[in-house]
Amino acid sequence: MPQTVTLDDAVHNLGRAALLVAALQAGRLDLLAEAMDDRLHQPARATLLPWLLSLLSAAREAGAAGAALSGAGTTVLALCAPGAAHDVSRAMAEAAKVRGVSGKAEVAEVGVQGARVTD
Repeated sequence: MPQTVTLDDAVHNLGRAALLVAALQAGRLDLLAEAMDDRLHQPARATLLPWLLSLLSAAREAGAAGAALSGAGTTVLALCAPGAAHDVSRAMAEAAKVRGVSGKAEVAEVGVQGARVTD
């Protein structure tokens, strides 16, 4: 990870973090690709994980609303509508296999309602 980042990149990521929360709250899958666009940790880690962009691309091409490197890596996650989950998972697994990357593809259903206001 770089020791310093540009103001442009910091503002970009802060804006995307806010967009991610708003998109998830509103159920706006169409905003997730933009909301998951990272300029801080993904570009730095992509130099260490040369297969990363291929997996992200495969996920999006298979129907993922957004995809990203999870945390410090090496997990790659994709968010999608339930009907696309298995296609996205297969596409990512195939992209990994073609590049000689071992791992396990999993589909995890989000079943937690999250915070809510009650009377």
